Amino acid sequence: MTNQQLTINLKAISSALGCLDRRSVSEIITLGGVECSKSRADAIIRGAGAVKNATGNSELAGTKINRTATVTPEEFNAFCLGLRPFLDSVEREA
Repeated sequence: MTNQQLTINLKAISSALGCLDRRSVSEIITLGGVECSKSRADAIIRGAGAVKNATGNSELAGTKINRTATVTPEEFNAFCLGLRPFLDSVEREA
């Protein structure tokens, strides 16, 4: 399965469970054993065509750059492993 398909699957599962936000996705992947920052989670769940104008002092300034990322197989597996502990913690808080 491609990283793109894994990303689609992750988004579908997250959406169905109501946890398609950067904090939740980051926490779930981290609970599954792979460190995932909120910024990385944000790039994973962002729409496929998201771009921004580069700014700053780099040679990319003024060009459009990609703001998305696909989930790696390791991150997807960690997401699956981290779901149960995450859902348990949400249940305890409710």
